[in-house]
Order: sequence, then C-alpha cells, then structure tokens
Amino acid sequence: MEKEILGTPNLLDEQGKLQTIGYSKHFNIRYNPQNIRVKHRLKEWDFYQITNGEWCLQMNISHLSYISSVGVTIFNIKTNVRYSLGKMKLFSRIALDDNNEKDHCITYRSGNHFEMKITVIGNKRNLAFSGSNKKYSLFTVNLELTALENAESMVISIPFKNKPNHFYLNNKQNCFLASGEVKVNDEVIAFSPNNSFGLIDWGRGVWPYKNTWLWGNASTRLANGDLFGFNIGTGFGDLSQATENMFFLNGKAYKFGEIKISFDQNDYLAPWYFTNNDSTCNLVMKPIYDNYTKTDFLIVRMACHQVFGLFSGEVILGDEKKIVLDQVFAFCEHCHNRW
Repeated sequence: MEKEILGTPNLLDEQGKLQTIGYSKHFNIRYNPQNIRVKHRLKEWDFYQITNGEWCLQMNISHLSYISSVGVTIFNIKTNVRYSLGKMKLFSRIALDDNNEKDHCITYRSGNHFEMKITVIGNKRNLAFSGSNKKYSLFTVNLELTALENAESMVISIPFKNKPNHFYLNNKQNCFLASGEVKVNDEVIAFSPNNSFGLIDWGRGVWPYKNTWLWGNASTRLANGDLFGFNIGTGFGDLSQATENMFFLNGKAYKFGEIKISFDQNDYLAPWYFTNNDSTCNLVMKPIYDNYTKTDFLIVRMACHQVFGLFSGEVILGDEKKIVLDQVFAFCEHCHNRW
C-alpha cells in the first residue's frame, strides 16, 4: 500500500534518522539536513534537462560532500554533436535550496569565465550560464521554464534497507515549457515552448557508496493539446512504502505502484517494456539514441546508459481515463554508480 505524506512533517528526527516516509504530490516535507549524522555521505543536486526532440540540454549543480560538480552539456540526438563545459572541485560543497517549490536563487562562480545562476520565482525558472575556455570562446545558456499554475509533481522520501542513517528525498517536476537559446561559439540553438519541454530532478540524500537505478521520464503535448508526462523509477532505496511512479495530465498527478521495466542489458537499443500487474500501464520504448556517459574521478565512478526513444502504448489513469501514446519522445536510463 502506497503511503501518502500529509501535513508538513520534518524529514529527519533529532538523531538524524528518517521519520517521514512515503510520497506526496507537492513539496510539503521540511528538509532539515542539520540533523544528519553521516554528513560525509550526503549528496545534493539540482539537475535540469530540456529537450526539443533534436537537442538535449542538461544542467547540473551538485555536491557529494567531498566533491562539487557544476556543468552544462548539450547534445544532438540525431547527429551526436556534443558540447560540454563543467567544473569539479575536491573538498567543496555548494549551498543549495531546501525546498524546490519555494522561490530561491542559486549562484555558482569559478574564476572569471564560469558562472551558473538558477532563479525560481513562482511557476517560472530562469536558467543562466556563461563560460569559456580554450575550446569554447563562448558558451551561454539563457532559458525560461514555465510550469502550469499549482502543477503537481512527484515527491518521495524513502529509506535504504538496513541503513538507519541513510535516506533519499526526491522531487521530480515534469512538463515545463521551455523558451530561450544556447550559444556555443558561433552556433545558436533555440528552444521554443511549441516543442521544448523541461524537467528538474531535485535530490537530497545520504546514500550508500554503490547503487544501481532505472529512471524514465517524459513530457509532451498529446494530439488533443493536453500536457502529459510521466516519471518511472526503481532502485532508489527501499520502495516498499512508496514508489516514484507517477503520470501527469494537465498539471494533475496520478500515482502508480510498481512498474516493471524490462530491457536487454546486452543491447540497450533493443525495445524496452514498461508494464504493471493491473494492466494500467503497458508501454514500449523503441530506442533511437544511447547517451552513454562514464565518469572516473578518484573514488567517484559513474556509468549510465540514458536511452532516448519513442514510447507507444497506453496507460489508464485513476478516473479510468485511457491515454494512448503514439511515438512519444522520452528516455529511460540505467545507471551504476560508486559515489
């Protein structure tokens, strides 16, 4: 049985143990990291992704307690052209926000040629970046993300089995409409709200060193104009009291229980299948691009197959409303991390 979080409870008790477990559709949990006892295992990140079916922009600002990471990557799914600029710094933390739904501003600077600024006011988010190096005389991002008023999102707070001081607090918001541009040297890449959608993956947690997860996400407009999306995931701790599986229609969230993800680890470009026991989710993804990334930096090792593809099939939402998907562009990733 999925447990919904009500009220505005504290995340951790005074001993740093997780006391609030379950899911919510708004960010109603008080994140209190001052109570964390194993601060050297704390990981915090804000990850943004914006796609228009051809280009994919990813912006990340994060720390793993002992190392900070800030970067921007944009790649073309059709041509495999890729531009990336980032900074990693040992023994450094970044001050991030404690509530993803409240107004806030995060700024990071490194020297005279690297700056990221994220501003959240109401239902709008402004993403700004400016950087340069020997490879890029100019690398800038200026984007505005707009969500529906009072849009619901996926919030989950879960433990890790047999690790009383570990937890994962996560908020994923879908279906932002994106507008703006990215400039790399002489190239200008435009994003229009007619075809460009954004998401944020907001994560805070004390994690084990080794973990593996699956995460799928979509935002799109259906043929009738409805704004639709989903978030599907597994592997993020103990999901016995709540999963992070949700579907979204015009700003309203519909909670799903366990969804099975079937795929071939020897061939990531073979079809992927997404099903559940009561047949309210029956989707197949036909992959078109594997955004494989690998990081090996001191004790940090990450390997991820982020597979983009076209989703088809159907889902039945809570009010028996059937949604038929016909080649909806989205992704699902399979990650192995030591961090």
